[in-house]
Amino acid sequence: GVYFSPATDEIFYCQKGKGAFLNGKKIKVSNIKKLDYANIVHGSIHYMEKINKLKQLSKLSALASGKYGASDCEGINRLLKGQVDVYISGHGYVWDYAALAILTEEAGGKFSDLSGKFNLYGDTVIFSNKLLHNQTIEILK
Repeated sequence: GVYFSPATDEIFYCQKGKGAFLNGKKIKVSNIKKLDYANIVHGSIHYMEKINKLKQLSKLSALASGKYGASDCEGINRLLKGQVDVYISGHGYVWDYAALAILTEEAGGKFSDLSGKFNLYGDTVIFSNKLLHNQTIEILK
């Protein structure tokens, strides 16, 4: 998987089973275990409202110590650097998720749809540090 951020001149890349790297240096997601210490970033509020998940997103945000909306690029960039613990993408396609999913997993994180399944065709997906993944899914149900 490869992801290039031209705005920050950063290239993230990985190979299955070999770890994830940013401009040649190995990267890992955060190791925060509790939502009340977590930084959570989400995509489109409008889309979360459209799929009737705005109430759940608000509940999740209320539990987290840090929360804000961001573009997919900024959210995943910060997750891969360990600056954000959970990123929820409100709407995307397989070409948006394929490289980012393996990058997240190779950096020690987890990727899934809202049911918890690895699904590149899921419309709304979660990228996390793995430790907060199931907690996030439970609240978003």
